[in-house]
Amino acid sequence: MVFREFISLEKVAEHPKSGMPLSREYRLIFFKHQLLQVLDYWEEVTYDYEQPNLDIFIQLASQFNSNFFSIDIGKTVDDRWLIIEVGDGQVSGLPGNAVDVEKFYKSLKEDMYEPSI
Repeated sequence: MVFREFISLEKVAEHPKSGMPLSREYRLIFFKHQLLQVLDYWEEVTYDYEQPNLDIFIQLASQFNSNFFSIDIGKTVDDRWLIIEVGDGQVSGLPGNAVDVEKFYKSLKEDMYEPSI
């Protein structure tokens, strides 16, 4: 059994089918400990606001023992950004309309063949 602390996230919309509250969230994709892309998490939300400062998440990502992973972040009702989930890159989905899939995989391929620092 796993217990998590309940933290209220800033609601920005409701899911059109389920009525579930949708919060301000982003998916950060990292490859070789470098931020590859920042993706809007929800397809149903218009992301017309400023992105958070990502410095702390980039710093934390440099400590992970993985070359390809995602970090999902969300904004709380008291204006803090936190990590919601960390996922292995090979099973982390790309949000439907938030990314140009062809461009994403081309950039990943290019990074795969660049020498590591």
